[in-house]
Amino acid sequence: ALHWSVFAACSKPCRPFGLNIAPHCKMSKTHFASTSRGSSCDNVHLSPFASYLCNCTSFIKNNNKHNDVNIIMGNEAGDADSIISALALSYVGSSVEEENENKRHIPIVSIPRSDMKLRRDASLLLKMSGVDEDTHLLYIDDDSVQSFLNDSKDSVTMTLVDHNKLRSDLWHLESKVTDIVDHHRDEGFHTSSVSSMHREVAFEDNYATVGSTCTLVAERLFQQSTDTNNIDASVGLALLGVILLDTINMSPQAAKGTHRDEKAIDTLLKCTPWNRLLTTPNEHLSHIFTTVPKNDNQLEALPQPDRVKLHHYLSKSKFDATFWEGMTMRDALRIDYKRFDSSSLSPSSDGASSFGLSSVLLPLSSLPNKKDWCKQTINFMTKDAKVPLLGVLSMVVVDNVPIRELLLFGTSIELLNDMTTYLLKDEACAFLDLSLTAHDDVTTPALEEGVLCKRFKQGNSKGSRKQVAPAMLGFFSNPSNSNL
Repeated sequence: ALHWSVFAACSKPCRPFGLNIAPHCKMSKTHFASTSRGSSCDNVHLSPFASYLCNCTSFIKNNNKHNDVNIIMGNEAGDADSIISALALSYVGSSVEEENENKRHIPIVSIPRSDMKLRRDASLLLKMSGVDEDTHLLYIDDDSVQSFLNDSKDSVTMTLVDHNKLRSDLWHLESKVTDIVDHHRDEGFHTSSVSSMHREVAFEDNYATVGSTCTLVAERLFQQSTDTNNIDASVGLALLGVILLDTINMSPQAAKGTHRDEKAIDTLLKCTPWNRLLTTPNEHLSHIFTTVPKNDNQLEALPQPDRVKLHHYLSKSKFDATFWEGMTMRDALRIDYKRFDSSSLSPSSDGASSFGLSSVLLPLSSLPNKKDWCKQTINFMTKDAKVPLLGVLSMVVVDNVPIRELLLFGTSIELLNDMTTYLLKDEACAFLDLSLTAHDDVTTPALEEGVLCKRFKQGNSKGSRKQVAPAMLGFFSNPSNSNL
């Protein structure tokens, strides 16, 4: 096979930190069968990871049969964790000898193609990993993807990563969900099609037990390798970068990472053959690599990503104030937006018991600087998202500590006031440590538009959307609130 030399040569096993690394040193026939000679995916300079993704794209675009396909997709917000974990899990699933060698794992980026430019951290990390976001990837709004999803066969299955409830616009595929890999509170859906063995939800006692879905994918990668020295450095860098971003490089002040994240970071750093990534010139890599001293198992000192430099490089791209300040209010709201439905059976058709949460990496005080910010917010809420409640979750990082605020918009004064009382006084929300603050620097000329808002300061810096969303869902579980 074209890239066999990259994976073969299982030398000394790297078994750090007590990881159970199962016997494996071969790629599946399906993985290499998808590579056709003479295609652009055969470029010798492509990493196995990039070549695999390229072949997935070619398969969906050129094959009309679509037999035995497993679609792997992240959540609708499509942040770096959702994008990279879907791509990497697909690659990992296709890189092992399976009972069903005809099963193809196809990753789909869960956002429109035109929106990828807004995911600067994910875009940069893909470039660093040698993946071309334009030609190697499939996006949710691609014609070939839409055609496939609307005409899916019985043999098609779906794996959800970084979420555990299928998005409302794909709910017609609900019965096809067979696997879940996630670190958000389990909403309890897809129980008839996803067995407990195929439902990995790393969330307990209001908190995720891993800081990143990419950590869960990395653990699977380690378990399926006899020798982690056969890890493709491209997928290793992609996973490492996201885990560092999501855990703020395991900052104790942020407290977003767990021991599992640290174990994954250390294993990727120490056991991935990083020198293979440097064989092709890449302007982005020179910033983040360093040389580590050789050990007893090495003949020479080897290059390795500097985790501090890598985190800083990606974080600078993600939190770039100039980028965020130059964005329209609508783009700022939709770049990391998720809708939540309280219905226990299916997504609410009328939106009455639904709400949306947009994460923005700006202080709330800067929002009025955007042109028509309030009008664009109202239009996004009422016309695009079509929800009666919209929360804008603001986060900025100061000295590695997240500073969080919440701006909550409502089309009903009764609903907004009742949700506000619930968030402030209900025991289920006490851990968020929310308090109302003045609107002095966030004027809201929305009253005449029929939309009101409340502003909150959040004392718990660990309380991300993973915690805020389940808390708000709890409001609708009270029968007295369900008809508001």
